[in-house]
Amino acid sequence: MSSGRSHPCFFFYVIATVVFACGAPGAHAQESVDQETRKIEYLIHEVRSLQGAQFFRNGVGYDGNAAADHLRLKWRAAGPRVSTTAADFILLCATVSSVSGLA
Repeated sequence: MSSGRSHPCFFFYVIATVVFACGAPGAHAQESVDQETRKIEYLIHEVRSLQGAQFFRNGVGYDGNAAADHLRLKWRAAGPRVSTTAADFILLCATVSSVSGLA
């Protein structure tokens, strides 16, 4: 596939754009956590819904369903390290493999 959607960094750009478009978290701590959780859920949903896109992990392309499932698994496994912000989720779960270090 020759579109920009197959580029390894496409996923990061999509997520970063959505997060920054969502605005700053709310004033109260729990509202802030809830808002960040909704942002992460939305990002995973959007990845799943991208028809024809390929997401690369360790040099292998995957469709949106497989990519979303993998992101949710990484989010769960990361636990408290990414539970506070969507930006942490992007940096720690969505941009690089924690196993191979590849984008």
